[in-house]
Amino acid sequence: MEQTGVNPMHEIRNADDYRTMMRIGMATPPYIPGFMLSALARAAMQRQAINQKIVEDIARDINQTTNLTKIHAPSLIIWGAEDKVEHVANAEFLHQRLANSKKIVMPGIGHVPMVEAPKPVAAACKDFLASLSSVTDTQLNAI
Repeated sequence: MEQTGVNPMHEIRNADDYRTMMRIGMATPPYIPGFMLSALARAAMQRQAINQKIVEDIARDINQTTNLTKIHAPSLIIWGAEDKVEHVANAEFLHQRLANSKKIVMPGIGHVPMVEAPKPVAAACKDFLASLSSVTDTQLNAI
């Protein structure tokens, strides 16, 4: 959080704020034309109340570390090595506590790997799902 008390990841007031949020969330934000950036900022402002509720709900129950060892379902952890929102060390933290997990750290990627590198993320998901015996070929081909 900035010294202003404004969380730049959640409190979008204009296109410049949206651009700042993208610079924090992504290692290499894509070029977005001004008119589209303004539209995205307006949409973010319209979602501000629900986003604030999400932030409050997460803050209330943020520490779930005691539950991680109870999870035995196969889990895929995909993390950007350049994540400025959640440190990349947290990927290893999760991996050590999730009994049946696979960890992938993507170099040059920030907090939103599915946006910054959609094809490699989709390929990683598809490979992970293919490794699970309960997933059918039809389900894999839908990815």
